[in-house]
Amino acid sequence: LPLLRRDGLVLAFVSPELRANRECVLAALQQNGLALQHASEDLCADRECVLAAVRQNGDALPHASWELQADHEAMSTAVTQQALEGRRRRALTGRTTQPVICPRNITGQWG
Repeated sequence: LPLLRRDGLVLAFVSPELRANRECVLAALQQNGLALQHASEDLCADRECVLAAVRQNGDALPHASWELQADHEAMSTAVTQQALEGRRRRALTGRTTQPVICPRNITGQWG
């Protein structure tokens, strides 16, 4: 558990039993939300685990269950966290804008 608190991505290298242990997974997610990709399927469908992950890193949302990817609070939290992280990065780098890469426009058309 102390190791997961220092580096959440260590979850990738632990036993399946620990990947299914809620306490261990929550400790990992609080350190690195992307550790959600290594959690058990059941915990990727656990609302508290997913919210902990996206609070730490909004990019963790695609690793959640389909149901929780569509959850309003999970989506909102992920977007807010990503915006805050973008602001922090811009402040550190001095960049005022970031390029946006999107394969489709807002109407769903390619191009």
